[in-house]
Amino acid sequence: MNCTQVQDLAAALIDHESLGPRELAEVEQHLATCSACRYEYEMDRWMSRIVRTRVPIVQTPPDTYLSILSAIEEG
Repeated sequence: MNCTQVQDLAAALIDHESLGPRELAEVEQHLATCSACRYEYEMDRWMSRIVRTRVPIVQTPPDTYLSILSAIEEG
């Protein structure tokens, strides 16, 4: 598994997405041996934690979703 693949799958881990057992093992093995990917993974985890704990969740008005869908359909 190369660095690009690992970075994509590591991002999925940070976002709490499930990986298959084989993918998870390969990511963990790569992170254990590649300091660059391990550094990126740790920085991404740190940033994700900050965003989750310090950025307030804002409710989007329902009309916003309808406006976006309408714009996509017209687009």
